Parts: sequence; C-alpha cells; structure tokens
Amino acid sequence: MRRHDREISDSAFYDHVFKTAEHMVVAMQNNDSIYCLPFNFARDGNRIYIHSAREGTKLDCIRNNGNVSFNLICDTRIIPEEATTRYKSICGQGQAAIISDREEKRSALDLLAKRYGAKCHVPARDSDIDRVAIIRIDITEMTGKQSVG
Repeated sequence: MRRHDREISDSAFYDHVFKTAEHMVVAMQNNDSIYCLPFNFARDGNRIYIHSAREGTKLDCIRNNGNVSFNLICDTRIIPEEATTRYKSICGQGQAAIISDREEKRSALDLLAKRYGAKCHVPARDSDIDRVAIIRIDITEMTGKQSVG
C-alpha cells in the first residue's frame, strides 16, 4: 500500500467494515480477463460466504481458478469542497470454493439471512439449500485502509 499512514490492521476495524458494508465486490479470473461482481455476504471468522444461482459464469470461474480478490467499503462520505472522499475499506484475497456439504450450506444461508434481516425460514429448509449454490472464500490476506479526515 502506497499510503501507509492510512493502513489499518486492527481486528476491530476489520469487524466494523465487515459488519457495516452493505455488499462486497469479488473479482475472479475468467480465462484472459477479470470478472467482477457485487455480492451480499456473511463472514464467519476467516471465511466469507456468498450465494449464487446453481450455474453461471462466476461458478465456472471458481471451478477453473479459485483465487479471488475482494473489496468492501463503508462509512463513505464525499467532501466536495475538499475534492476528496472519506471512507473505511478492506481489500483482500482468498481461495474460493463451491460448497457441497449440506450442513455448511444451511449454516451459510442462515448467516446470510441473519446478517440482512431476511424474512426467510431459519434454519434454511432443504428446498432452500437445493436451489442455491454457496461459495466460501477462505481469506488468505487482507488490508484495511481509511481516510477519515
């Protein structure tokens, strides 16, 4: 990171950003290009869970190469008179895998429902588990950054 004065490695900072960010953007390798998408997510320690349709480009990317990068941002405030933006963010890398274990899928769906206050059945029903794919990202590296003024 170029601006070491903005680098944050405190676990409380990470917890705040993961709790407060509304979505996470994940970038993955798609043949010779990068495929980048926003996701709803839930974190459980050093694991991040996202859900998906059971087929599609993102799953093909992960099957071919599970290395991903991710970004979260929160507490964003644009300051026009200073031509700057205040924010807290995390950039990270991890290894993504498509989960087949039913109980891990159920647990991930329950985490997602709790995080977003979804009005769905908790614990997740078998029919809920069967209609979605769950992707787990095992975090290998992350860096926090903030510009709070």
